Amino acid sequence: MNLHIKKRIVCAMSGGVDSSVSAALLKKKGYEVIGCFMRNWEKHEDDDSTTKCTSDKDLEDAIYVSNQLNIRLHIVDFIKDYWTKVFEPFLDDYQHGLTPNPDILCNKYVKFNSLFKYCQERLDTTYLATGHYAQVKQDKQGIKYYYKLMRGYDMKKDQSFFLCHLEKSVLPFIEFPIGGMMKSDVKRLANELNLERISQKTESMGLCFIGKRKFSSFISQYISDNIGHIKSIETNEIIGEHYGLHRYTIGQRITPINKQHKSSKPLFIAKKDLINNIIYAAPGTNHPALFTKSFDTDIPHWINEIPCLLKETGQYQCDFRFQHKHRPLPVMLSLTAKNTLHVSLPIPIRAICPGQYAVFYNENEVLGAARIIDSGTSLYDLQWTEPLISSDLILNMC
Repeated sequence: MNLHIKKRIVCAMSGGVDSSVSAALLKKKGYEVIGCFMRNWEKHEDDDSTTKCTSDKDLEDAIYVSNQLNIRLHIVDFIKDYWTKVFEPFLDDYQHGLTPNPDILCNKYVKFNSLFKYCQERLDTTYLATGHYAQVKQDKQGIKYYYKLMRGYDMKKDQSFFLCHLEKSVLPFIEFPIGGMMKSDVKRLANELNLERISQKTESMGLCFIGKRKFSSFISQYISDNIGHIKSIETNEIIGEHYGLHRYTIGQRITPINKQHKSSKPLFIAKKDLINNIIYAAPGTNHPALFTKSFDTDIPHWINEIPCLLKETGQYQCDFRFQHKHRPLPVMLSLTAKNTLHVSLPIPIRAICPGQYAVFYNENEVLGAARIIDSGTSLYDLQWTEPLISSDLILNMC
């Protein structure tokens, strides 16, 4: 391999502390580092200072860091790719009553596809680094070496969940320089590099294109409201009305408009009927209608190969998460005749939402993921009578 190409690496730079320290570590290793700032979202004229995407400020910070580290910075426009591969499916999912995860799609189609190709075609390198808290490790099976995606060392900051749809072909060419570090050490190193301005930034949370707006206000700019009934999951009586299924997700608290019946407890969304535009609500956050002990997925994506035991026996025990801050939970996978999965849970889990991703782990290795298509039979339908506590209390890592 050409040594010039091998030595050069592109670092995706967001203007945040993680990508900034990643670039600095790569330079310290002796790489020729080229920074890339990705423009994924086009601001609209009606975006004001309180709602607009923070990309302008982030670009200023990326330029500042590049100057401090004395590296080149390319500004790359992936707005079209993001719109067609991430945002349009995001809207389509909400229109169909699903709860999508655009970060997983962004990594799959934009960062580790479009940007990866840009590195090869325009920057003369096949190597790409990002500031994710994840790791890539080489392993050996028989005489064959292969690469596997691993969780980040800092379990509270681990971002391997969002990388669950990466292809195995890109793993040998990816670097996660801070994947083996604690967040506290990343910030300390940023201060030592005179990047206090960056280390003191507030961490970005949620989706850039939504900004500080309420999600319901944002989504209604793209999907028209469609008022429908809210019914009691227990009595089937009409409680009131909702603005449209796209505004709500399973497990969310809901306040009916044009309320017709009072409830002694707060109401939470247990089920959405897309055909009839009905939301079924349950009284109380730990109502059994909000819990399930199994769910079904579409055909899974395996980063390397389907686990041998699952292929041979149709069953496989592993860990799973459906939210990135959750602790991994042991589950049993059953392979169906259509190569989809039935997932059996060891405890009742609250608010499993169709559209979300179930990400599967073997200890700290990310095996792959599958999209949830059916949240299974609720404990209410199974006539569950035992007391329930929120599974978030068990699963949340913080």
